[in-house]
Amino acid sequence: MTPSNKEIAARWFDEYWGKGNAMIVEELAKDDIHFCYPLTGALDGKEAVRACSKTLFAAFPDIKFSPVGSFIAEGEWVAGRWRGEGTQTGEFAGIPATGKKVSFTGTTVYRVDGGKIAEELGEEDSLLVLKQLGVIPE
Repeated sequence: MTPSNKEIAARWFDEYWGKGNAMIVEELAKDDIHFCYPLTGALDGKEAVRACSKTLFAAFPDIKFSPVGSFIAEGEWVAGRWRGEGTQTGEFAGIPATGKKVSFTGTTVYRVDGGKIAEELGEEDSLLVLKQLGVIPE
């Protein structure tokens, strides 16, 4: 039985974000995947998306992402809310390690094409993250 787009997006979220498994990119991403968040900027291709995961989990080794509610799917589009929490112990996005904990939420929209993630477009509360890291004043 072929998994639904919702199941593919949920598996991607669990592996890529929940477990920090950058190698899921090989199995579930299209070669020309487009990936974009405010803190990462636009990334294109499997290599860039794998590198993003490795950089994030190196900077926040204890980071945990969890879904908030269920994914919603319509055709090739799947959307969901999530929460992230972790402690910055390494450089991320040009920000030296701060030792500070962050807790934030976000929303992601996936486009699934032919059983693979073609796009991941997200909005995290980057302003809150930057405040928590002390990069910008409260």
